Amino acid sequence: MTRFLSLFIALLLMIPTLTQAQDVFSPQPPADIKEVTDEELHNLVKAALQIQPLQQKLQQDMIAEVEKSGMEVMRFSQIVTAIQQDQSMDTIGVTEEELETFDVVSEKLGDLQDDADDKMIDIIEEYGFDVDRFQEIFNVLQMDTDLQERYLAILSEYQEEME
Repeated sequence: MTRFLSLFIALLLMIPTLTQAQDVFSPQPPADIKEVTDEELHNLVKAALQIQPLQQKLQQDMIAEVEKSGMEVMRFSQIVTAIQQDQSMDTIGVTEEELETFDVVSEKLGDLQDDADDKMIDIIEEYGFDVDRFQEIFNVLQMDTDLQERYLAILSEYQEEME
């Protein structure tokens, strides 16, 4: 459904780091976006904290799947990058065997990602969001420093409670 959902969650959990590196002149969110309530931010933090371990497991499972195929993770990444940059496989010396392995592993990784996305969507929905609203809030959070400060304050509260 949404292969980029994991990326959204990962970036959401990285907001403390992103805000430290943010420019003083950040763009403001579009005016037609519905305001993000404190309840939504609380639920967003709770969902993100539950999803984080799923993402970590997904990453470990993906690495294990690549290694199980006999291909090195770096080589797999190199092929992915070449495909994303629309490069010829000849430029990086991909053999027919590597390409076959890559195709098989890519399909398995896609299945792992789909399963993880389903679980993440369940968590997001459990906290009262649909995927579109979740992504909308995430996008606003990237641009709105006031909202980032509110998010970070709530995140800090939950992290203190967890200690």
